[in-house]
Amino acid sequence: MKLWQYVCWILIGIGVAGLLVYALLEFFETPGAPIWWKVLLGIIILGFVMLLEYVLIDRLRSRKKEPKDIKEVKH
Repeated sequence: MKLWQYVCWILIGIGVAGLLVYALLEFFETPGAPIWWKVLLGIIILGFVMLLEYVLIDRLRSRKKEPKDIKEVKH
């Protein structure tokens, strides 16, 4: 991937993250929402973040294990 593609993905990610944070703040600050919904949503978010962290760490570790000089196989 080229540098500008990474920049585009980062900008999209920042925009989506901003909208999610805004929506979550509105939800958690709403006094009419039941407390068990808030707790359940917090548990789901925590599980998602932990899974995302695990995948990111696993990919970074696997990147280090790959050989730098990969020989091409001729068919």
